[in-house]
Amino acid sequence: MIADPLVIHHMVQFTYILSACLPLMAIEFSMAGALRGAGDTRYPMKVTIFSIALTRIVAPWIMVTMGVDVVWLYATSLADFSIKSSLNMRRFRKKAWLKSHPIKSERS
Repeated sequence: MIADPLVIHHMVQFTYILSACLPLMAIEFSMAGALRGAGDTRYPMKVTIFSIALTRIVAPWIMVTMGVDVVWLYATSLADFSIKSSLNMRRFRKKAWLKSHPIKSERS
């Protein structure tokens, strides 16, 4: 659609980074969804807010101030999904979500 070699170069880099994010996105979506479905809604929300603040606001601001190449700004997506998938997976595997939201019995 465009013949500019620099734009094509950046889109190839972005596509590689996005394809590396896909497995992490799948883990994050399924683990956060499982936690929310089990009633642990606050933890995935806190993880998302923390990750967005760090990788979408703070890190890009620092990178732009430093004048780094745009590919590193794309790479913040990889960091974002790495943080979210690892923290949600850790919470799920520790089974702390079982204690965070006690299920009330219908008999009481």
